[in-house]
Amino acid sequence: MRAAVLDGAHRALADIDDALAAMRLGHYTRCRGCAGSIPAALLRAIPRTRLCPTCHATGTDPGSR
Repeated sequence: MRAAVLDGAHRALADIDDALAAMRLGHYTRCRGCAGSIPAALLRAIPRTRLCPTCHATGTDPGSR
């Protein structure tokens, strides 16, 4: 149980680091799957999201390979 919690925390921190790096590079609002825009409402709700709704629905995530 404890290992699972730690793993989840590590993943969340990695996601946050990725989002901060994307902000610095000016790519924060861009989808990693199609380079399209990620809606502002989605970013407000899930700030660490990497995919637009379409790519999320189709499972398109080049970062997961």
